[in-house]
Amino acid sequence: MKKTILIVDDTEDTHIILKEFLTDSEFNVHSVHNGQEAIDFLMKRTIPDLILLDLMMPEVDGLSFLKIIRRDGVKKVEIQSLPAENLGDSLITDPLESFNARLKNIKVVIISAKDSIEDVIAVKKLGISGYIRKPFNAETVCNSIEKVLDIK
Repeated sequence: MKKTILIVDDTEDTHIILKEFLTDSEFNVHSVHNGQEAIDFLMKRTIPDLILLDLMMPEVDGLSFLKIIRRDGVKKVEIQSLPAENLGDSLITDPLESFNARLKNIKVVIISAKDSIEDVIAVKKLGISGYIRKPFNAETVCNSIEKVLDIK
């Protein structure tokens, strides 16, 4: 079964490059341009196996997006709009609580030019699975994805 990856980056060139070699690697690849679009995507589509996340984006940046999915949760959502698989088979009776619990477990790899010690520490505290500095190469990204998703 193909793994699903969501690219969250405001740069169209990054979308094109990542999609090109990830699609060749037989992943289902989707992309959005900022954290708000990513939240909208997560509420309307199946939760991905992995998110490749940039930190510097308009509207909702990468750090703010991580805080939402890891700590704060989505505050309001039309439960009817959530795909059933996003609610899980949890014993939690509140669908929004169940959805937020599933968001906390998404694997996230940062791909960003922002690489100060403070930035790296801030996102590591939020439970990222990896950090790739831009500019990146296909081999580095693919190796990181294989490691995070435990693909041989």
